[in-house]
Amino acid sequence: MLYIIFAQKLSIALIVIFHVMFMTGFSMMYNNSMTIGLQQLEVMHIAGSPYQGQSKQVVMGSQAAFIVLFIFTLLIFACVLRLIKRDKQGLVKN
Repeated sequence: MLYIIFAQKLSIALIVIFHVMFMTGFSMMYNNSMTIGLQQLEVMHIAGSPYQGQSKQVVMGSQAAFIVLFIFTLLIFACVLRLIKRDKQGLVKN
């Protein structure tokens, strides 16, 4: 909002000040929102046995989520390598 109000008078100093203010507010809000959001996800409990405690289920669910994210990372990395190879062969158009 401050960027909109001061759009015609922005200087480097104002941009830095506004960004610091934004990041301070974001940092204060983000962790709480993430914690509350993760508590709402059923997927965090899906990997564990129903006979385990809730904390163990959350750990197992988190581990499963990290494995899925790692697999996505590997797939993206493979796609990037393939694009680099195709670019070196001149098959990629700019």
